[in-house]
This record gives sequence, C-alpha cells and structure tokens, in this order.
Amino acid sequence: MTVTRFHDGRSAATHAAEPIVFGRELRVVDGADRTLAVWPVDAIRAEPDLDPDGMTVLTARDRPGVLSTADPALLDALRRAGVRLPMAHAWWTGHRWTRRHWAGIGGGFALALAAVVLALNALPHWIATGIPVSWERKLGEPMVALLTRGSPVCAGAEGQAALNRLVERLRASGRIAIPVELSVLNDGMVNAFTLPGGKILVMRGLIDDAEDGAVLAAVIAHELGHVTHRDSVTMLVRELGLQFILASLGIGDMGATAIGGASQLTALAYGRAAEAAADETAIDVLTAAGLRADGLSRFFAAMEKKRGRKPAVEGEVAPDNRTATISTWLSTHPPDQERRERTARPDIGEAPFSEAEWTAIKGMCARKSSDNGK
Repeated sequence: MTVTRFHDGRSAATHAAEPIVFGRELRVVDGADRTLAVWPVDAIRAEPDLDPDGMTVLTARDRPGVLSTADPALLDALRRAGVRLPMAHAWWTGHRWTRRHWAGIGGGFALALAAVVLALNALPHWIATGIPVSWERKLGEPMVALLTRGSPVCAGAEGQAALNRLVERLRASGRIAIPVELSVLNDGMVNAFTLPGGKILVMRGLIDDAEDGAVLAAVIAHELGHVTHRDSVTMLVRELGLQFILASLGIGDMGATAIGGASQLTALAYGRAAEAAADETAIDVLTAAGLRADGLSRFFAAMEKKRGRKPAVEGEVAPDNRTATISTWLSTHPPDQERRERTARPDIGEAPFSEAEWTAIKGMCARKSSDNGK
C-alpha cells in the first residue's frame, strides 16, 4: 500500500493516513478508522513543490492540516473530481524530478529533434526517387523554355552529335537508365546545370574556357551524377514542396512552378554530400567508359586559380566572384583543395573527342562582337 502522511497542524505528530474521496469530500482516516480531517473537494489545492520524499503536498482552504501522498489512485480520483494537479502529478506521481531526470528528458528531446531533422532532410530524396521521370519532364520542359529565352540553343549539328555520343557512352558505362538530353546555350557564363527529367544545359562559356575535351567531359559526367541521383528533383521537392508535386501531376500552375524551380536550381547549391556523390559518379563513369578521368580535378584547379587572382595594380580591387568571368557553376559548387585532391586521377585513357569533334563543339555557337558577354 502506498504510504500517505497527514500533519494535523496542531502538533508535530504525523499520522499514517488512508484518505478516500467520498462524494465532494476528501475524508482522511487513520488505520483505526478515526477521522483525522474532512476537506471539501472544492477547497483542496496542490502545492507547487513536492515534499522531501517526493510526495504530492495537498492542503485545503480554511482547513488545518497537510496531506502528503504518492498514491496514484487517490490523485487520479481528486483529478477526476476537479482538483487541479500539476501535470506530473496526474501521470507520474511520487517521482522526484532531479537534474539527472531533466538531463534525460533534454537528451531525449535532442535525439527526437535530431531524428526529425534527419527525416526532413532525407524525405525530399525519398519522394524524388518515387516520382516518375515522365512527371519530371513535364516540369523540365517549361524550365528549358524559360532559360533559353535570353540564351538561344546552339545548333551546331556536328558538335551536338559529338556531345550526344559522349552522353550515351557515359550513360552506358554508368548504367544510367534515365534518358538524358544535353543542350548548349549561347551564354558566356562558365556554367552547366541539370534540370528535372534528365535535361542538362551547358553554357558556351564553359566550352570556351575548357582546357580540352576531357575537362568538358568531366563536367558533363558530374552533371550526369546529379541526373542519376535525382538531385534537381530533390531540391525542388525540398524548396517548392507540394507545389512541385502538384505541377508534376498536371495539377496547379505549371508555369509558375517552372519559374520558381528554375530560379531555385540556378541559385542554390545541392549541398556537399550531393556534390561529392556527383564527383564520385563522374570519375566512375569516365573510368568505366575507358576515358580520361583527370579533367574534373584540372577543372577545379583552373577555377581555384581564377578565384585566387590578385589585383594587377596596387590598390586595385580584385573582381568579386559573382561578377568576375569565372564559373557560376562553381558559385553553387564551391571548389576546395580537398575536392580537387579527391578527384585527382592520372591522364590515362582515351580522349572523349577527336580533334575534329572538339573543333566542332568549340564552334557550335555563333559568337558575335555585340555579344556583351553572352
């Protein structure tokens, strides 16, 4: 039996009590059935602090005495009778809340919060991998149309054919099931990115800036990594959520979703884990295809060199990375020494393009003096 103690308030004596709720009264009796106190239920209140033994302390308005109890049945009966008890008393009576207990609660809350954060981070990828590629294409097509308004697609047939052959070779070596459509845009930015539905856009500036075909092939292989990992769709699910899913299903404003999606994809980074995975995929598919795999590391090295340019004249301000003629691709795919070293490979393997193909690719876009950087 749970011990309940009653202090009558008139002496220092403490009585072992057996209280019972009867109607709207609490009757406190001792082991000999002698009545020690009768309290109206409406007058009973719980003191905010437990007694030294961790018991709930009860008093009654205008009535002498103090009742200390850890009896869950009594406390539950009082609660049902309308007595306000602290939440802890309603479901965890008789428990002393020490620092260790609060630390345990805090630790449990932290673990629960971490689990929620991890789930929210992983959930977009889980959703993305379950979305059919045909739904992706519905969203990717208006994005391409939006992004090609100011930068037309370069129509060099021989160069496009060479790029298509490379893409198919890499898809085969990497066993990438998603169909890929690569287009070159007449834009001077050193840039390439992936849109939903296996659409890769390469800017003319990337081709112009590439040291050789192996560098371009490595960047394309990196973008293929984003395709196979569904990174662009994952980002859209994370950033646009339900809006993207409804647009993919043909419900909602596809145009508005495309505009928002294109903005997100060109402005946000995929994240270090996604970039590392795409780098790894690039090296794997190039190696499996028997092609040179040293281009990615050399690309990072070249961009690092441009980023680290010093002012040519004392007092001159070095150009900001956002406005200098360096890689926008790298503004959302930040290079660092670790990444360059991780992708370093020997210059062995077949060149991705013949000299004629590389020349055709370099000449795909008609460059005019009135280009203004485009």
